[in-house]
Amino acid sequence: MNHHTLINCFKRTIEPNFSKSLKKSSTRSSITEQQNLVEITEKMTKSPKMIDITAKAIKQFNGNNHKQNILTTVRSAKAEAFICIDDYIKQFIHAQYLLTDSNSDEIIHDNSGNNDDDNRANELYELLTPKGDVFTVARLAGIQAAKQTCNIIPLCHQVALSHISLDIGYRLGKIHIKSQVKAVGQATGVEMEALTAVSIAALTVYDMLKPLQKGPIVIEKIELLEKLGGSKDSHVKLASK
Repeated sequence: MNHHTLINCFKRTIEPNFSKSLKKSSTRSSITEQQNLVEITEKMTKSPKMIDITAKAIKQFNGNNHKQNILTTVRSAKAEAFICIDDYIKQFIHAQYLLTDSNSDEIIHDNSGNNDDDNRANELYELLTPKGDVFTVARLAGIQAAKQTCNIIPLCHQVALSHISLDIGYRLGKIHIKSQVKAVGQATGVEMEALTAVSIAALTVYDMLKPLQKGPIVIEKIELLEKLGGSKDSHVKLASK
């Protein structure tokens, strides 16, 4: 059962109960609970992702420092990595996407949270290997690595992160990994967390593809794309896409 079929099943179950509850009870709490359940169902996704709590963290930070007139700083950073794969793995990838145009060299797996139809369809894509789904495992590895950056990089400060996301896709014969990391009220940036996320995710992709390997798999172009929130930072991309 795919992602959208599952959501439709939940809606068919929830909506009749929602209508009955409106007839039986006029309490605001009962109605709110049912509405929340419908909203949660609509947000269900097959791809694991970390909920962005940046807005909540800003509110909490401002509440704790309202007497000190401290300006809330949201630190964010984006990074990317590319993985070159051999022809056999490329053929293996295309074989799994028979519903896509076989002449197309772009297969995207997007976990950005956008709600347009194309992105919802892209969330269903998987790259299955003897070790499991490459995209899912790599995404989880990257998220976990970002949290552990201070333990991996010896002199890196520990930072409480409010959001970590990784988008993984296959474009122009390469696997593309892009991370975005956010933190609130920190004295240092989060570029190392963003870079660590794509680096470990890339290593995980390498490991997941080893059973299919018949040629070189090369991790290349690990770059910082954006760093925002510090006194010396700007909205200018640090690397070309």
